[in-house]
Amino acid sequence: MKSNLSTVHKEVRVTVVVKMLNGELNNFEFNAALSADQVLSKLLPTSIARDYYLRHADDSNIIFKRHETILNHSNITLEIVPKIMFTCEMNRESNETLFGFSVESELCQDDLRVYVSRVEPGSLAALQSLRRGDEIVVINGAFVQDLDMMYVESILQEELALCLTIR
Repeated sequence: MKSNLSTVHKEVRVTVVVKMLNGELNNFEFNAALSADQVLSKLLPTSIARDYYLRHADDSNIIFKRHETILNHSNITLEIVPKIMFTCEMNRESNETLFGFSVESELCQDDLRVYVSRVEPGSLAALQSLRRGDEIVVINGAFVQDLDMMYVESILQEELALCLTIR
């Protein structure tokens, strides 16, 4: 007697509305395990996907990190936002004065990526329009991807002047 029992593996899917670059709203269904980067790669040509990030359309403070999955975010509206490069310069009198921002890092294909994780209201960083989720690409003339995080942290703590290129 042959058994017809088989194990069925059901993939968890989420449905989201995405505000595309042209302003149109489109419904998409994704595997819930996809990261924000993987979602962008499915929605945009691979050659330009890295130049954008995803944020919650109803709350612009909710920014999806590159590696963050969209699990538990079903039935929301995501917005594709271009990363715009700009430079900001900050100077302080002494090391006792803080620049007013914190960073976090991740390794992406062996390249260091550094992101602003917090900005103190009224700080030097806030006055320069730094925002949570901004990627620091260059710090005092050095490409962040070529540095290590200990060196980046020492620059942020010890230097009196910062010149950052932000994406």
